[in-house]
Amino acid sequence: MIRKYLLPVVALVGVVFAIYVVRGSNKPVPASQPVAQPAAAPFRSYIAGAGIVEARNENIAIGTGQGGTVIAVSVKVGDRVTKGQPLFQIRNFTQKAELAQAQSALALAEAKLRKLEQSPRPEEIPPAEAKLKEAESGLADAKKQLELWEEIFGKDKRAVSEEDIVRRRYAVQSATAQVEQMKANLTLLKAGTWKPDLEVARAEVAAAQATVAVNEAELERLTIKAPSDGTILQVKIHEGE
Repeated sequence: MIRKYLLPVVALVGVVFAIYVVRGSNKPVPASQPVAQPAAAPFRSYIAGAGIVEARNENIAIGTGQGGTVIAVSVKVGDRVTKGQPLFQIRNFTQKAELAQAQSALALAEAKLRKLEQSPRPEEIPPAEAKLKEAESGLADAKKQLELWEEIFGKDKRAVSEEDIVRRRYAVQSATAQVEQMKANLTLLKAGTWKPDLEVARAEVAAAQATVAVNEAELERLTIKAPSDGTILQVKIHEGE
């Protein structure tokens, strides 16, 4: 008896509920209000539509030849840029230090070359000439002493020993060698720097200049610049990336 009347009632309730749900879902959804009103067109009549801004000629995706952390972004969307204008900067502290070291090495090599090119200094000649005169005076004194001792020995061999005569002769030889050494030093000083030494110094300067150029190029690669005149359409890189 219960099944006879209960099942039709349950079925009828289900049908009524289904009709209610269907009717409720068919109600129109109210349009959501925009957060900010769009800009009004300055024209009397116009056609609106969605789209994207594209380049007149072609889009250029900017890349880097060397990886690293971005430390600065110099442009934003909409900026007009000219060819060679910096766009963003990659971390370059190590490269700056290496460039400074290379520049110091170049300055040292150039200073050495200038010193060799300007040699001898004018004030270096008088001291060398004075040393030569002193050595010549010493030689003259040694020769005079030898003459006196030989004269005494010739008159009376008992007055001086042969050993003293030999010692005086050696003193003359030593003074003569010293004079010759001073003459050679003065000649070498007046002649200036030896040509092969200058060539070596110039080669060292050239090598230092090449090292500086390499470091400057490495540093330049870390500043990404605009390849041509244009407008920034997108900025997809940020400081710290």
